Amino acid sequence: MHMFFVTIFTGLALSLYSSEGKTDLIALDSSNAQSEQSAPSKAPAARMRTASKNTTGPAAKVPVARAPITDTNAPCLNTDGKIDPSSYVQFGANYTWTWIKPKGLHSTWGNTGGQQVSYEYKSPNRPYGGVTFAWRSGNTDNNDDNMERSLCYIDVQERIGYTLSQCQKWTCSLFTGFGYRHYGEDVTSGPDLVTFEYNEFYVPIGILLEAKKMNGRTSVGLNAIWMPQAYPTVKIVPLQGARWILTNEWANFRVEFPITWHFSQKYHGYLSVVPLFEYWTDGETTAKTELGTSLNIPSNTYMFAGVNLNFGYCF
Repeated sequence: MHMFFVTIFTGLALSLYSSEGKTDLIALDSSNAQSEQSAPSKAPAARMRTASKNTTGPAAKVPVARAPITDTNAPCLNTDGKIDPSSYVQFGANYTWTWIKPKGLHSTWGNTGGQQVSYEYKSPNRPYGGVTFAWRSGNTDNNDDNMERSLCYIDVQERIGYTLSQCQKWTCSLFTGFGYRHYGEDVTSGPDLVTFEYNEFYVPIGILLEAKKMNGRTSVGLNAIWMPQAYPTVKIVPLQGARWILTNEWANFRVEFPITWHFSQKYHGYLSVVPLFEYWTDGETTAKTELGTSLNIPSNTYMFAGVNLNFGYCF
């Protein structure tokens, strides 16, 4: 909700800034016109050019070119002279090849898929904010033994940071924020079934790079996000009511390579293809019995390699 107010306040600020800039330019042009009318001509144009070359003669008034007024924080303008969009909404589907390796046990692999949706406020040289949601599910198995593992993956991020930009050329958004991830897993080994529910909080720290509209409609990017865990837990369904704390893992990351095609030069609708790779590890349980015996739930390592296909609109 706070990102909604950020967007509104930023739009108002841009409107006020544009109106003040126009007023200043009008006032400056008016004062220059009055000064030129009030100052009498000292000599014809030919005499002014001759006097400017004569270093021993009286000083001649030579017109001085005024430097253009620039502002590095001014909003970027597109080829139509309009302000570039700052809000980006996109949704789509995903496919990933998933590999899961419990420590000390056999790995499983398979195909997973789902959907994602996101909103970003990304205005040049201004604060950045965003919210992302991703879901995927599927089954993995092992051809060597009788083990199957189904997976339900949910990931949510809230981001806040700052966007650096050179208009119509590139943008660089740096952010941190709050993340939540859920893994629901049904593990089947022969006739036995055990359900694990992982709930993990983490801190996303990322950089989003984009080379804008390389051929007028296409842009390419690189997104890198580090996701150290802050509070991971797991619940085992047969053990009703118990939630076990896991050791924090810091080596989690995701890398994306978005390629975006805009439908028109007006820069509103677009299609984005995003190849990605993600590495995630869950820690072991820290719980022990009264006799000092560890619960000994092994850590899991996940690797996802796939692609997101998104449709978006910016305004």
